[in-house]
Amino acid sequence: MISLKYNAFPSPNTTPPIPQLPPSPPTSNEKYRDPVRRILRLFQLRKAGKLEPKPWTKIWLSPKGYQGLLQQLDKDRGLKNYVENKIRYDFDPRCCYFTIRMPTALHERFIRNICDEINSQLRRRINSAVPSVTDVLQSIKESGSPTISLADNAARSPDASFYQKKTAYPSVVLEISYSQKRKDLPRIAESYILDSDLNIQVVVGLDIDYKKTKEATLSVWRARIERDKDGDIGICKTVIDAAPFRTAEGEAVKPGELVLRLNDFALMQTLGDITEADREIPVVSIPFEVLAQLLAESEEVYEGLESKTGLKNNCPIRKRRRMSSSSLDSSEDDHTAPQSQRAQKADDADQDWNPDDKRRRKNYRIM
Repeated sequence: MISLKYNAFPSPNTTPPIPQLPPSPPTSNEKYRDPVRRILRLFQLRKAGKLEPKPWTKIWLSPKGYQGLLQQLDKDRGLKNYVENKIRYDFDPRCCYFTIRMPTALHERFIRNICDEINSQLRRRINSAVPSVTDVLQSIKESGSPTISLADNAARSPDASFYQKKTAYPSVVLEISYSQKRKDLPRIAESYILDSDLNIQVVVGLDIDYKKTKEATLSVWRARIERDKDGDIGICKTVIDAAPFRTAEGEAVKPGELVLRLNDFALMQTLGDITEADREIPVVSIPFEVLAQLLAESEEVYEGLESKTGLKNNCPIRKRRRMSSSSLDSSEDDHTAPQSQRAQKADDADQDWNPDDKRRRKNYRIM
């Protein structure tokens, strides 16, 4: 049996952890002190297009509250479908945080470019590999940003992922970092790997959100099994730690590459009689220079959309519009603006609140 070693969460070394009450939620507008109600309202307003999305909104929520949130969403099929298809969120039961993520157009374009490059290289490998390797490569598919249910009721929505057919978890996860997310990324990677019982085998983190410079970095975490006196232990190992692939001046860093091997994408039990050497062959290799080029292309598209300086159709036409409809009740329309303002203020008030500040961190093991 493989035990799991967490580096970021508190617990004694050998005895079971002492139960701790979750941290108290931050004081905010009375209406939004109930986090479930507040989260549902944010979902409703964003679905209706009446609240400007933030890339990163962090809200205190207990594990019991998270279960209540899921039950409320089950009662509203339309809102649940919107959340599942349009909103990325994370729930961390250890920190009691529910995080709503709304990627910018730049983040979306860059992750799309990365996935296209990975898919292209996988297809080329299929055409040149031996039959046994070809069969495995053909079973690897891009799986987008599903909400992944993890151990202890944790849940995470990656920016992109790749899975092998008939497996329970994606094997490779990609995350684009926001400035608010940067400090959380190592803990997020550890949660993906350990809370999936090492089924998620690789987490790739790309940090491009430097406001004052053009620096961009790559981090990679891999699932590993080590042995100690008590037997095998699963860990999340940092193999690349914030390595720049583009300088602060915007120049590509030429030495270095993102490498993904066959056994990063495929579970061991699906590799059959494939030799150890073939399991370790790189099936994806993206030089830092190419990463910088893909980022520059994404920025060019983003800047054109943001500035509206791209090509436009200047042909004058008359317009006929259909009657607009709202997903919110008409009785709520008169109150939407002040409610959205209060929700926005509540978001702003809670951004810097961190229950982890008073927690001591040390290693612990889950058997």
